[in-house]
Amino acid sequence: MRHLIHRVSSNPFVQGGALIAVGNLATSLLNYLFNSLAGKQLGPSGYGEIATFFAYINILMVPTTIIGSLIIRRLGQAGQERVVYAHALEQWFLTRMRKLSLLAVLPVLTIPFLPSITNLSLASATGLALIIPLVPLIMLYTSMVQGLQMFGAITFIMLVATIIKLLGIVIPITGIDPLWRVVGFLLLSYITTWVLSLSIAHRKKMPYIAVTGHTIIRRVRDIL
Repeated sequence: MRHLIHRVSSNPFVQGGALIAVGNLATSLLNYLFNSLAGKQLGPSGYGEIATFFAYINILMVPTTIIGSLIIRRLGQAGQERVVYAHALEQWFLTRMRKLSLLAVLPVLTIPFLPSITNLSLASATGLALIIPLVPLIMLYTSMVQGLQMFGAITFIMLVATIIKLLGIVIPITGIDPLWRVVGFLLLSYITTWVLSLSIAHRKKMPYIAVTGHTIIRRVRDIL
């Protein structure tokens, strides 16, 4: 029995799952604190604004969450080649992103019209427009980190992003509207998530392999 418990507890997936569970618990507590303080500082109107802002973000992230889950599962099944497949996926994805780079500008151009379309204030509409281009990149690199089984890293990223979001409520900045301050720190938390996940994913060095365009496409198809 003791040997079985040791084998289970030493399993990297069990350890990773336990670590992520603890991280999710801590993140949930921090989010509860954020919501509580936001309700007190911003009032019913401001808190409703933030809640609507998050609702739009969650809607936008539904398709990327599905794709991200698929990437995590496929990378997990790639075994020892998961690093090669992850970097092949990154090359393919960024190539497509460069071709569609002009689309990233569209949300920014719609900022003057977003308040009337979404019923958000200018502050929330601006934050939403700036976060939209980050969503695919965050999906890619956070999925890579999880697919590469860097469980401690993804927990660290979640906690740092949530703490930054909380700082928008905790830190008073004179001369700045509270709603703009909160939205600014929310934007900073998304940027931090992207930068941290990108840098951590690149810590997994890929062995040098001459990879052609056709090879990249084949490996991406294997993943997807």
